[in-house]
Order: sequence, then structure tokens, then C-alpha cells
Amino acid sequence: MRSGLRFVFLPCFIFLSSASKCSLFFRNHLRLKMTCLFWAERCFCLLFSYFIKIKFMRYFSLNAVFSVLLLLAVLTACQSEEPVTEVTPDFPEGLVVEDVVIGDGEVVQADDILSVHYTGFLEDGSVFDSSEGRDPFNFQLGAGQVIPGWDNGLEGMRVGGKRNLTIPPDLAYGEAGAGGVIPPNATISFEVELLEVFRMPEAVWEYDEADVVTTESGLQYVIIEEGSGSQVETNDRVFVHYDGFLTDGTLFDSSAMRGQPLSIVVGVGMVIRGWDEGLQGMQVGEKRVLIIPAELGYGDQARGDLIPANSTLVFNVNLVDKQPGS
Repeated sequence: MRSGLRFVFLPCFIFLSSASKCSLFFRNHLRLKMTCLFWAERCFCLLFSYFIKIKFMRYFSLNAVFSVLLLLAVLTACQSEEPVTEVTPDFPEGLVVEDVVIGDGEVVQADDILSVHYTGFLEDGSVFDSSEGRDPFNFQLGAGQVIPGWDNGLEGMRVGGKRNLTIPPDLAYGEAGAGGVIPPNATISFEVELLEVFRMPEAVWEYDEADVVTTESGLQYVIIEEGSGSQVETNDRVFVHYDGFLTDGTLFDSSAMRGQPLSIVVGVGMVIRGWDEGLQGMQVGEKRVLIIPAELGYGDQARGDLIPANSTLVFNVNLVDKQPGS
């Protein structure tokens, strides 16, 4: 009898001592949690069933040992991965955030470019705006491009997630309302689906000075990553992601700000001369750094407050796709 009791209570002790270590992992892996609990339950049912049939002690002992080993294997697997740490921002008072679906992609950070679909509701449930049936809405989080309820309420989301926001007037359109559609002092709500996140670039891609190619015009370029397929020629339409920097590292433009690649026809003057020349010969998937002297850029003309006159420009360029010219 003592031997049978030992086989019953040993797995109980193992399960309880391991539960605290698995708890954080379980909270983030619901499917595995249910699987572990299922097998744990099966093991205990087998053990107690065999205990009742104690007269078959020899048969019981063999199967009990097998059940304990199975339980240990399941619990060990639970601890084999590092737990995922979810970000829980501190939301402003009055802002109600409900995660309907927790995504499995990147976590949103300040200054990221978000691509979302959304539907906005008034308090009576009527829809006042929706991106459904249109292109996704892209904006930079925390840059004041949207109402404060969005800037605050979308922090910590993961790509693929869906979140409901209930936003008080002071974090929405306040006393003014909006466009005759949203009344003054209105509490509004949104259903938001996070489709993609585009991270703002931090610097020019690293390269070796020995790999720099200088052309007759003074344009310099470096191939960072090789592509494949046919090369870009004049009149080809290309789709490129890019980041533009001054030589001091200041970012002045990026396709990430729009959430989609730039589409241009090469060699017809749609862009600066340094681009028309620098994109020639690229292959789909190729990444280049273009170092463009002022005379192939904007010359002695400043471009707003971002690009001073006579500036050398540096671009990270990624050729996403191309279509042959006519």
C-alpha cells in the first residue's frame, strides 16, 4: 500500500512544484497550456484508477512509472522556452482599451509607422468613418498626426491584433467636434486592426569604403545586398523603399513614413539625376547606398527646412519590384 501511495502523490508534488514556473509561460501560450493540462489530467486519472485496482500492484507500478515520466516530459517542455513579455502601457484616465485579438507580430513602439484598418462609432452606435473598402490608413505613432486617444491607445499592440478604443472628448475632438460629423464633447469609439509596422530607420546602412563605386558623373554607390533577375533600364517602372539622409546622419525622408514603396519610371526626370543614374542596373531584391553630390541632387536650392542648399545626399535604396518599360 505505501508503494502505491508513493506513486500517486509523487506526480502531485512534481506538478504543483512546476506549476509556478510554468504559470507565466502558460499565460502567453494558451494552446500549450490546454495541452499540458489535458495530459496531466490523463496521467492523474490513470494513477488513481490503478490505485483502486491495488491488487494488481505489479501492473500498476509499471504503468504508474510510465505516467510519471510522461508528466515530467510535458512539464519540462513547458519550461524549455523563454516567456514572452507583453507590454502594458499606462493609458490616460478615461481611455478604455480592449484587446479583442492579440497579434503575434512586432510590438508597436513610439515613432513607428502604423498601417491600420479602422471603423469609428458615435455613442449611439452609428458609424462616422471607416477605412474598410479603402487603402489602409498609415500614420506615425506619437507624432501628433492623429487624436491623442489613438497615439496613446495603440501603444503595445502587436501586428495582427485587433483593439477597441473608447475615447473621451479630451483625448478626441473636445469641445469643437469635427466637420459636423462628430458633435462637441463626444465620446467616440474605434475598432482598429493593426496590419503592419514600419520602423523608422536610424542610420545609413553600414558599408566598407573599399566597396564604393564612383561613376564619371561623381555619383557613388555601394551594393549592400545582391538581387536577382533582369537589371533596371531606362523607362522601367520600379518600386523602391528608401531612406534619405544628410551627411551628418539627419533623416529627411523615408518611404516608411507612407507605408508603401515609391513608384517611379527610371530615366525620364521624375526624380533627381542621382536617382535616375543610381537605380540603373539594380535587380529586384538588391539594396544599395547612393551617395549623391549636390549637382546630381538639388544643387544650390534648399528643399524646405530639411535639405540645405549644396547638400550631398545619402540614400538607402531597396528595389522591391520592377516592370519593364514600353
